[in-house]
Amino acid sequence: MKKLLLLFLIIGSVNVIKAQEGEKWQPQIHYTGYLNSVIEYSDHADTSVLGLANPKHLGIGLAQAGFLVTYKPLEKLEVKSTLVYSPWVRSWHDVVIETFGIYSFNPGFKLGAGKFLTPLGPSNLYFYAPLNPSGVLPMVVSHHIFFPQSISGVQIAGEFGDNLKINYNATYGNFYITDHLESGVLGIQGQEEIIPFSGPYEVYEGNRPLSYLGGSGRLSFEYQEMFKLGLNIFEGSEYNLVILDPATGAPDSFEPAKQTSLGVDLGLNIKNFELNAEYWTASNKTTESATEYSIEYKGYHAELIYNGDKFKPWVRYEYIEDAKALFTDGSLIDLPFVSYSGGVAYRPIFETIFKIEYRRVMVEDYQKTAFTNFKDYNYYLFSMVFSF
Repeated sequence: MKKLLLLFLIIGSVNVIKAQEGEKWQPQIHYTGYLNSVIEYSDHADTSVLGLANPKHLGIGLAQAGFLVTYKPLEKLEVKSTLVYSPWVRSWHDVVIETFGIYSFNPGFKLGAGKFLTPLGPSNLYFYAPLNPSGVLPMVVSHHIFFPQSISGVQIAGEFGDNLKINYNATYGNFYITDHLESGVLGIQGQEEIIPFSGPYEVYEGNRPLSYLGGSGRLSFEYQEMFKLGLNIFEGSEYNLVILDPATGAPDSFEPAKQTSLGVDLGLNIKNFELNAEYWTASNKTTESATEYSIEYKGYHAELIYNGDKFKPWVRYEYIEDAKALFTDGSLIDLPFVSYSGGVAYRPIFETIFKIEYRRVMVEDYQKTAFTNFKDYNYYLFSMVFSF
């Protein structure tokens, strides 16, 4: 990893060499990066919230630092790497979001190998802070229980059409379970409904995360940058399903399971208004246990953005139900959540963004569950993003 970082520093010190029209191809290098510092406040008062013994209400600090580099030694060969650091990373597997090489035989067929940001849904493909007016990802994306953030393996992709563009992408390989991925400085982001399980439950073996085999596929349609439709699928070996004892609530067994996730995303861009929406459903079924256990998830969100010259106000609605406790007698405890949020991003110059955001997180019908001590809460964020 030290050698890899050294290579990035060497590449980053080289000036971009642009190929002149009509001249022989020259290697091209492009690098960019950003720092995202935030001020967060939440009024969650119950000590059980987020599994924290002493919950913090106010946090100020560096939420994310990213560095992206692209190198094209040949006209049809591209090598790309993306490093993103946050206070909650547990290993280099979390930092290295992408590192791959891809060769374009033609626009309709590209073949690559390495580690890829899972090409499912626009929110996962463009989660970098400088690209979004919001400082908090939709729960259906940040939880990553529907699909992993990245897959290491092989990828084929391509694009067809002019006014109506058709894109396809298929990636297959190993991935690491991240479940509900914390972010921000308080660690609230991505942990909205993990409360009943007392914090993140990422599957680790010592300090090394367990990897699994799976694949993703995406087919998208875009008409003159006004209308976008995406169809997505992910299938792979999931972390072991935890089956609880109904008498004690303690884990009774850990059963290997297989997961299938289906998603659809929609985008409309009319004049200065942009509407984005995603819907996901998933099923996780045991594959080796004598008794078959199954859990189903679903989540969706919709957001409306006004793309002004410097100001981008936006609103978002989210619903998700993926915090479930499964018992040996087949009973299930479900904790669905909804969130209402809104904010504005101000970009005085291209390299700088200021974001202000408010979020209301609410649990639906918590009185019907065993977790009656959980409370709704408010969340506030001020973000400063500096990029280069």
